[in-house]
Amino acid sequence: MYIALSCVSAVVLRSVLSSNNKVDDDDDDGGGGGADAAEHTQLLSDAKKQLKMSKRKDYYKMLGVSKDASDDEIKKAYRKHALQHHPGQQSLFLYYQQRCDVAL
Repeated sequence: MYIALSCVSAVVLRSVLSSNNKVDDDDDDGGGGGADAAEHTQLLSDAKKQLKMSKRKDYYKMLGVSKDASDDEIKKAYRKHALQHHPGQQSLFLYYQQRCDVAL
């Protein structure tokens, strides 16, 4: 997921920069390059900020609850999530699954 997000952000950044790099030939007076550099710096910092925000984890989404869920709903979803990923529960599940496979 990290690679996909960084690749997407790189492609978006390249497309933004290439679309802003198109300069008319009549505007080439030799000066005023500082404004373009400042704009590119701003675009780069915005892209970095968006990439950083995309890497943040949305815990509500991980638990499968809405952002306006009550405390009880969040606790219930957390407990369900914790049971699914508990190593003891997984080993117990695998034990019974192997036991049933052998019996059949």
